[in-house]
Amino acid sequence: MCGEKMNKSNDQRNIIIVGVDILPGYSPSSSNKQPHYAVVFLRNGEVIDSYEDISFARMIRLLWEYKPDILAIDNVFELKETVSGLSKLLTLFPPNTRIVQVTGWGPEAVNIKTVARNHGIEVHGKLSPLKTAYLAAMIAWKGGGATLRLLEEKTKIIVTKGRSVSHGGMSYNRFMRSIRASILATTKEIKRVLDRNKLDYDVTFKKSMGGLERSVFVVYAPREKLYGLIKPIKNKSVRVIIKPIYREKIVLETPHKKPGKSRGIIIGLDPGIYTGVAVIDLDGTPLLTFSSKNLDRADILGMVSGLGRVVMVATDVSKPPANVKKLASTLNVQLFIPDRDLSTEEKQEIVRGIKARYPWIEIDDTHERDALAAAYKAYLTIRDKMIQAEAKASEMTFPINIDRVKIMVAMGASIAEAIECEIEKAVTMVKEEVETPRKKPRRVPSFSEKELMDKIDVLSRKIKVIEAEKHRLLDQLKQYKRRVEELELELKTLKLSRNGNDELVRRIYILEQENRDLSQRLKRALEELHRIKEEKKNLVEVVKKIVRGNYVNVLSTETFSPSLISWVRNSDYPPLIHVRNPGTLLAEHILLLKQERIGLLLEKPISVDGVPVLVLNNYDHVFLEDELFVEPRVIDDLENVWEEIRRREEEDKFTKIVRLIEEYKKERKKRLGLKKEPSLWEFDKY
Repeated sequence: MCGEKMNKSNDQRNIIIVGVDILPGYSPSSSNKQPHYAVVFLRNGEVIDSYEDISFARMIRLLWEYKPDILAIDNVFELKETVSGLSKLLTLFPPNTRIVQVTGWGPEAVNIKTVARNHGIEVHGKLSPLKTAYLAAMIAWKGGGATLRLLEEKTKIIVTKGRSVSHGGMSYNRFMRSIRASILATTKEIKRVLDRNKLDYDVTFKKSMGGLERSVFVVYAPREKLYGLIKPIKNKSVRVIIKPIYREKIVLETPHKKPGKSRGIIIGLDPGIYTGVAVIDLDGTPLLTFSSKNLDRADILGMVSGLGRVVMVATDVSKPPANVKKLASTLNVQLFIPDRDLSTEEKQEIVRGIKARYPWIEIDDTHERDALAAAYKAYLTIRDKMIQAEAKASEMTFPINIDRVKIMVAMGASIAEAIECEIEKAVTMVKEEVETPRKKPRRVPSFSEKELMDKIDVLSRKIKVIEAEKHRLLDQLKQYKRRVEELELELKTLKLSRNGNDELVRRIYILEQENRDLSQRLKRALEELHRIKEEKKNLVEVVKKIVRGNYVNVLSTETFSPSLISWVRNSDYPPLIHVRNPGTLLAEHILLLKQERIGLLLEKPISVDGVPVLVLNNYDHVFLEDELFVEPRVIDDLENVWEEIRRREEEDKFTKIVRLIEEYKKERKKRLGLKKEPSLWEFDKY
C-alpha cells in the first residue's frame, strides 16, 4: 500500500539497501537509449559498493546479485513514468525487494535535503546523483519514506510442461501422455496443499488425452504465505511457475465504493483458461460482455462493481464449476443452475433473441455467448416476478424505489414484503416532514401528465441501453489501453535487455517450429478426415447395394484353419473363403475344401488341384473393417468352376478306363502270341 510509513528503525540484521538516482539527460521512457543511474549499496548502514554511472540492465543484474531488502529513491517515477510500467517493472526485481520513496507520498512529499536533515543526516552543497542515491539509502536505513506496495493479495501458480516437445518419432505419443499425467499429478498435489492449509483459490485447466495440458491457480494470498508450501519446479516433464499479481494503481486501500445506482444485476459466467463474463440488469438489458485469459474472482468483481448490485450468479451447465460456486458464495447470492446443460443450439437461439432486441451488443467468442445465455436463462426464471413487482410498485402514488423492490424480490423476498419495506422508508420520510404547518393537497395526475410519464418511461429505457453501451465501450477501451501498455513495456524490455534480440529470435524460431508442427498435425488430421469420409461414403453405398442384393458377404481371414470350414457351413456365408496369406494352405486343407465343396478367393491366382480359385481383383468388392463384400457374380463363377472341375474329373476318369483297356489288350495279345490285333468280337473268344 502506497503511503504506508516504515517503522522508525529497522531490525539490526544483515539488511542491504540500495539507493538509486537517475542521471541528468536520461528518461525512463526513452526508446532510443537506456536510462543510466547512480547506485549505492549499503549493508547495515555502511557503503559496500557504489557506481556513478550504470545502465538500467546492469542495475537489474546487480539487484539480483545483492538481492537488497529495499530499493530507495527520491521519486519512483524515475524508474518508470507510468503506474502500469512500475507494476511490470517489479517482475524484473527480486521478489523480496521493496521500493521506498524517501521523500514521502502525495501531500507529505518534501525535498530530499529536508528529509535527510530531519533524520540527522548532514547535507552540504549541491547534490550529485551519487550523493542523492546515498542519501536515499541512508534515509531508508533510518526508517524514513513511504513504501510502494503494488502487490495484490493474490499469487498465480502456473503448471505447464517442462520443455517444448517437437512432433515426430515412435515414442512421441507415449512421451506426451507421460508429461500430461505429470502435470495432472502436480496439479492435484498443489490443490491438496492449498486445501490442507485452507487457502482460498480458483483453478482453471485445459484437459488433454492422458491428463492435463496446463493448469493455472489464482491463490488469494500474498506470495510470502506460499513459502515452504509450494516451490517452483522445472524438470523435463513439469514446470511450476509462481508469481505475484500486481495492481495497476498506486492508491491507498479505501473501502469498496457502492455502485452509484441501486439496480440489480445478474452475472453469467463461463469459466476456464479463457473466462467469459456477461452482466444483465433485472429488465433483461445486457450491460456487459467480456472474455479474457485467466480471469479470477477479484478481476470479475472489479469489472462489475460499478454496474449495480449482484443478485444472482448463473452458469450454463447442470454441474457448476467450483469457480462459479465460489463467486456466488463470495457475493452471498443465489446460484442459478439449469436442470440440464444448455445445448449449443439453445444458447445460440437465446443470444439471437437478445441481439434482435439490442443490436448494439457484440459477442466476440463462444465464452461470451455462453455467459450471456446463462445470465439470460437465469433472468427468465424471475422475469414474471420482476414484471409483477414493477407493476405493483408503479401503482403507488408516492415515491417508491422500484429498483430496490426488484432486488429484494430477486433475492427471495415476496413482492408484498419488498413493497412494505419501501413503504416503511416512505413513512419514515413523511414523519420527518410532518412538522411542516401546511400540507400540499394531493394532486391527481391529469391525462397530459400521464402521457408525460409514459414518455419519461420510454426515455428511461433508452438511457439504460445507452448506459450499457457506454459501459461496454469504456471496458473495451480499458482493455485496449492495458494491452498497449503491456506491449510497450515488452518492447522496451526487449530493447533494454542485452539478450533481447537473441531472445526474440529464439522465440520466433520456437513459434515457427510450433507452426510447422501444427501444420503437419493439421495435414494428418485432414488426411484422416478424408479417409473417414471416403469410408463413410463407401459404407453408405455398400449398405444400399446390400439392401438391393448387389453384394454378398464373404468370410475373410489372414490365415487358413480347418475350423473355418464348419464356420462357413453353419452360417450365412457362401461356400467361399477369402485367404489373404495362401501360404498357410496345406494338402489336408485342400482335401477338406474339396470334400465340403468350398472355394478359395485369393489376391493372386495360384494352382490348387480340385478346388476353385477365384481372384479377388476380378470382382467389385469393398472392405469395411474386417468384413469383405463382393458382387454376387462371384457365386455364379464359383459354381461354373466347380462344374468345370467335375467335368474334367469325369473326362479324366473315362480316359483312365480306356487306357486300362488298351493296356489289357496289349498284354493279352502278347500272351497269346498274336501278331494281328483281334477285333473286339474276336477278342471275346479269348
